[in-house]
Amino acid sequence: MAGRQKYTIQKKYGQGSNSRYLLSLGLIIVLVCAIGGFAVYKSNQPKGPIPRAIKQQIAFVIFYPSITTGAAVNAASFKYDTQSKLLSYVVSYSGRSITVAEQATPQNFIDIPQAYDKLTESLNEFASFDSYYDKVSLVHPKEFNGQQSAVMNSKGTLIFAHPTNGDLTVDQWKKLFNGFEIIR
Repeated sequence: MAGRQKYTIQKKYGQGSNSRYLLSLGLIIVLVCAIGGFAVYKSNQPKGPIPRAIKQQIAFVIFYPSITTGAAVNAASFKYDTQSKLLSYVVSYSGRSITVAEQATPQNFIDIPQAYDKLTESLNEFASFDSYYDKVSLVHPKEFNGQQSAVMNSKGTLIFAHPTNGDLTVDQWKKLFNGFEIIR
């Protein structure tokens, strides 16, 4: 009788429990592998739509408008001129199409801080405001027939933004520039 009772207990708790345990362990392993694989995939994705081939060539900080500003970046518009080392892309914002151009801050702006002020003065600065990152100057450059543009020099990057179909208000410029994120 004792032998029979031992067999029943082993059958009831031993073998069935092992298969549930192995099934649970297998599901946990699959879940951990899936989460790990997803984390590796996400970490290898570039932040923002800047094509990896372009991003790898850039040695300066890239400013990119966040979606919280209401700006929509045309992912197909990204261009990088390797000769002038100039990144450009097009943003749709407040019913305007804005071309944003970014480059490393020129060395003379670093060596002679007044050189940047002379630039904004020569571009016919008409207003300025402090953004989250630095001062933004609103200008009417002769090169654009006096149309409005914005300029900011921050974190080793010189940024020009030019709407191609109308002006923005100072508040719209503030929202756009305060909504920039740093990609690198």
